[in-house]
Amino acid sequence: MIKRFFTVYTVFCILVAAGVFCFDHFTSDLIRVPFIWGIFGFYVVATALFHLLSLKTAAGDPKMFIRSYMGSSLIRILLYAIVIVVYRFASGKEHALVFALAFMAHYFVFTIFEVIVLLRQLKKPS
Repeated sequence: MIKRFFTVYTVFCILVAAGVFCFDHFTSDLIRVPFIWGIFGFYVVATALFHLLSLKTAAGDPKMFIRSYMGSSLIRILLYAIVIVVYRFASGKEHALVFALAFMAHYFVFTIFEVIVLLRQLKKPS
């Protein structure tokens, strides 16, 4: 199950990286996102770690999985909010909105992927 996840995840990350590359190279300087590759790398690592945690708890008690998933979602949201706030105060207002929008776009893309994969894995009979 983990090997299959990482195969699908690698393909997904390559597709997202291609989208990031196109956005980074073919947009004007007005909407160019600073540290877009850092955002991408952050989400690649965070999603893999949180998904592995979810898979580990899914093998056990279903009630524990729900608590663990909800807890990890809360921790993730707080972590992501902290990153946006730290960036805002560290870099100033100039690119804060563009950074936050790009950060949240990555959040939605990676969260949708993770939910789809988790639902498919949880629906399979053990």
